[in-house]
Amino acid sequence: MRPAAPRTDHTHVLLLRGINVGRSNRVGKDTLIRWAQAAGGEAVTTHLASGNVLFRASSDAAAEGVREGFARRAREEGGLDVPVVLVGVGTLRRALELHDALPWAGGAPQRTQLTVLEDDPAPEAAAALAALDHGDDRPAGPDRTALEGRLLWTRCATGVADSPLTPARLDRALGVRGTARNLTTVRVLAGLPAGD
Repeated sequence: MRPAAPRTDHTHVLLLRGINVGRSNRVGKDTLIRWAQAAGGEAVTTHLASGNVLFRASSDAAAEGVREGFARRAREEGGLDVPVVLVGVGTLRRALELHDALPWAGGAPQRTQLTVLEDDPAPEAAAALAALDHGDDRPAGPDRTALEGRLLWTRCATGVADSPLTPARLDRALGVRGTARNLTTVRVLAGLPAGD
């Protein structure tokens, strides 16, 4: 069994989209931690280099204040205009329960991603998503999705890089932006063993 998260006492996670991927939007761990601390986050740390900031906050309202302050600093000090999505550890654990109940759960964890959306999509978003999914003759091909509130699971049959379910296509279908993490990372961010 793999070790649990670097720490498991965090209450919230900030998920940044599109940082430290390729040559653009490069931000060091120390800068991410400083921005979160300056915004009021307690016991701040990061996981991986892809924009996962773990912290404690006394309430969801306080955590939202951390998100707002962090996003402002990222724009003003770092020149970053990227989604900064706040999610609680309890929500990540509920997302994992949702995943485990899916008929297509399992397989290589790097082919399964959770996208946490900035907000709940409009009710008609489910129909737009269904138009992409649910049949090899659809634009998503053999890839699968499951949407519940602002949580979107995606299973990419041949790998994320080859999937027609690109972030831009999902943004258009749902009408709201989000940021994705693979199943292994979600488990770690939820404070659970990474699994196989």
